[in-house]
Amino acid sequence: MKNKFQRLSKEEKQKAINDYYKTTSGEENKKRFKRILIYGIICIVYGTYVIIEQIINNVSNFNYAFGATLLIAGLFFLIARHRVIVQKVNNYLIKKKK
Repeated sequence: MKNKFQRLSKEEKQKAINDYYKTTSGEENKKRFKRILIYGIICIVYGTYVIIEQIINNVSNFNYAFGATLLIAGLFFLIARHRVIVQKVNNYLIKKKK
């Protein structure tokens, strides 16, 4: 698949994202992207809290695993969100050109 989005400058990328968000599917996806961003941030913050709490209180080793899992899930949400945004905007740019 063509990767037109990656070849754009920073200003052109921002303009392409804003143009995509003006479409009907872009408006719906923008809500989803915001929700995934919030989930990712919450996972990272809570995972960090659990690990710090474990270091201070030293309750059980399960908390290390739980905190690490939350951190990994939060990072996964943020990375996947970015990849999906790039993919959707790239498809929009390719279809728009035709």
